[in-house]
Amino acid sequence: MISDKVGFGLDIAYNSSAITYSETNSYFDENLDLIEETYDATLKTAKLGIMPTFNFHFVNNETFDAYFIFGIGYGNRTFSAESDYAGYASPDYSAPISVASRIGFGMRYYFTQNIGLNFGMGLGQGGLLNGGISARF
Repeated sequence: MISDKVGFGLDIAYNSSAITYSETNSYFDENLDLIEETYDATLKTAKLGIMPTFNFHFVNNETFDAYFIFGIGYGNRTFSAESDYAGYASPDYSAPISVASRIGFGMRYYFTQNIGLNFGMGLGQGGLLNGGISARF
């Protein structure tokens, strides 16, 4: 906490995901025989973000804390695709601007003097929803 109402933190997040699917192409050859070929493909994305965050606390008492979150910093996202289709050229893309941001809402409930649960939701870098355990020293 910088003051009674403003907090400062550092948000570091990395996530990746992939989806794999199969595609079947059907065609007739010169003898009018039906030919079916199945290809496997994978699409991948990875995201890294490092940003300072500011928390504006609008409710802050012994057991409950609610706040708005705003952050801006470094962000990089990459995309790639792979396929076993003959002649497929695998493109790799990365985001043109390496900036990440986040705006959201969070809250903590302390069920003991020093231990509580937290929950947050927001848009931008990181997950739409997050939660965890909070400790106060």
